[in-house]
Amino acid sequence: MFFIFLSYKKLKKHSLFWKGFSIFCVKVGSYPVEGYYHETEALTQYFNTVRTLQDPNNFSEKITEAVKELNEIYTHPAFGLQQAVRTAVNKEGVYWPRNDPVVVSSVIDPVTIATEKTAPKWSIDSVMNAVNDQNLGTCLVGLAVLVDNKNKKDGKYNPVATTWARETTVLSAAKMMFLGVPSPPEVIWNVSADVEEYGKKVLANYADLVSEHSNTQEPVDVTPATVERLLKNSDDPRRCVHLCTNLFTGNYYHWAVTEDKNDELKVVEFNAKEIVTTKQYQNNPSLVLGKV
Repeated sequence: MFFIFLSYKKLKKHSLFWKGFSIFCVKVGSYPVEGYYHETEALTQYFNTVRTLQDPNNFSEKITEAVKELNEIYTHPAFGLQQAVRTAVNKEGVYWPRNDPVVVSSVIDPVTIATEKTAPKWSIDSVMNAVNDQNLGTCLVGLAVLVDNKNKKDGKYNPVATTWARETTVLSAAKMMFLGVPSPPEVIWNVSADVEEYGKKVLANYADLVSEHSNTQEPVDVTPATVERLLKNSDDPRRCVHLCTNLFTGNYYHWAVTEDKNDELKVVEFNAKEIVTTKQYQNNPSLVLGKV
């Protein structure tokens, strides 16, 4: 699958990470294991540990080398536009400065901003139409949006690439929670909307990230044709991602990739009273399809 090339499995997060976490004396929490992090016990443990560090209830002013590195990874331009909330590492220039601080911040991406603009009346078309093509940064979600823009038919979106990108970057992506407060102004990045040119910039960003935090680097073809081919050839294209939450109604808004009767990939949207993960969806498709 195209977006798996950024997989955190390739980032060096072992002894340095665990050594850094141990000084916080915080019990690792248990969270809905989203994305591909259910695939192995080690990935699940890593997911829950990072979510623990992203929980405001566990904030600490302590800064370790591991904390610095995790903040560099999860707020890297390959994943989004701007650090979401304050941390001990960086308290300035964050998107939500009034939110409680955390040890490791997530990052704002184009979908975060789009869900904020359209809250609480979310739909596939409203969210995709709200994405500003001139405010994409140079990140994977931005590239996916451009791919889906090119594949739009009869004015309707089928954001398979965007859903996959958000599902893969689930640990770095900041999720909007609707509280009925005004949105802050956008951070403007003047980036060309040409998919091929943009793809090269995204790849350069990712190469920079991997060279900093991994001992291996693999070349990746980021053309739209490759994206489409890899999506269709995935072992199981059915993926599900929680995008945002309406705290007034208690609804968790999701997108999921399904296959129609012609084996074509299609994105559906649904609300649930809790986060539905990819693993839950793949094991029990009715969790999603029964809500569509």
